[in-house]
Amino acid sequence: RLVAALLIIINKLCDPEQLKGSIQTLHAIVDFIPDDSPEKPACLSRFSDILMTRFAHLGDVKDLDSMVHASRCADKLTPNESLDKSIRLRGFSKALQTRFEHLGDMKDLKEAIQVSYHAFELVPDDCFDTPACLDVFGTALKYRFECLGDIEDLEDAIETMRLANEFASNNNPSKPAYLGNLAIALLLRFKRLGDIKDLEDTVHIMRHADNFFTSADDNPNKITCRGILAMAL
Repeated sequence: RLVAALLIIINKLCDPEQLKGSIQTLHAIVDFIPDDSPEKPACLSRFSDILMTRFAHLGDVKDLDSMVHASRCADKLTPNESLDKSIRLRGFSKALQTRFEHLGDMKDLKEAIQVSYHAFELVPDDCFDTPACLDVFGTALKYRFECLGDIEDLEDAIETMRLANEFASNNNPSKPAYLGNLAIALLLRFKRLGDIKDLEDTVHIMRHADNFFTSADDNPNKITCRGILAMAL
């Protein structure tokens, strides 16, 4: 009951307007929960998400390190046989990728690829988290292509992202984002190899993604999707 109450407090404190002063309180709450509590990994994972949100709003680089540390601890405390293991690994990889995006340390990207591949290996095909695991793995491979230029990384990223979209139902709220990531990877391959089919596929995918939004929808993914479509036309 105590842990459940603490989770409620964590969720209440994660509003962007309150993030600036709430991190110390959140950290104290998470530290209060014993490591052997089955809820501790979920709390650490949620704390990492909150740190990612605060970094997006305030830009404090220290939050990136704390975010990665929290995700790493969440993964370590989650047993390999747990059904949540792939979720923890995915969150850990995403945290590493976020830090790589902003600081550019290739060690983070290398670890992100290893971690996301492990998540991909563990997650069952019929699991709700399968599309997310595939998308995170594909995104890490795309980043490595952009850094090192190995076309095999981009080919693998595209194949992985196609699988993510195959496994994601149209009811999945992340489907437009998965389609957008695939389209970006296809645009990169078009720029590299010049195959017009990649450009045509990008337009088709983004028009499909746009169907998920209404004219009054203020979802930021709508703007992203239409921006990608504009680049491809």
